[in-house]
Amino acid sequence: MKEIKHDLYEEMIKREMDKDTRQGIYDFLARYVSFKNQETFIIFEKEVEIKLGRNTTMGTREYLLEKAKNQGLLQGIEKGIEKGAEAKSYGVVENLITELNLADDAIVRIAEVSLEFVKKVRADLAKGKK
Repeated sequence: MKEIKHDLYEEMIKREMDKDTRQGIYDFLARYVSFKNQETFIIFEKEVEIKLGRNTTMGTREYLLEKAKNQGLLQGIEKGIEKGAEAKSYGVVENLITELNLADDAIVRIAEVSLEFVKKVRADLAKGKK
């Protein structure tokens, strides 16, 4: 895989692509056509930087920033999933209260939520909120 990426990058240099195009393709090769082994990625990045005569700390810095950004996106997705699950649970609890008029302890067992959550939904319903 590393050799293929190097061949593609060298072909870009031979074709004298402009810097922005080359950087975009490099970013794609480096980050989206992933290596199974993280150490291979680091070796690939260093070898490209040597070919270009770049300072290696800049590549490492960019990689770390990209990694931090991706981690932030992952955390955002996880938070979104949690909010979606909570909204779904809210609707289930609301229906168990309004449609079936079940006791709190039964709702806790059926909906697999906390007693505090059931009480919050009941309080919201009493106030006319959702």
